[in-house]
Amino acid sequence: MIRTAEWVRDRGRTNDDNLLPLCEQANRRKNLSRIEYSRLPNGHVTITTPTGHSVDTEPAPF
Repeated sequence: MIRTAEWVRDRGRTNDDNLLPLCEQANRRKNLSRIEYSRLPNGHVTITTPTGHSVDTEPAPF
């Protein structure tokens, strides 16, 4: 599992491995909360809340 790195906060890189197809609301929620996103080797994404609840999802196509 690869944890994505926030561009400003974590000095994350802007490359395919660190990008997620988030809508405006999801991107805002990611930036204003402690929700973490991790990319799985199969392309799916794991979303983890601050309380530890996780869900795996397949991102929408671009």
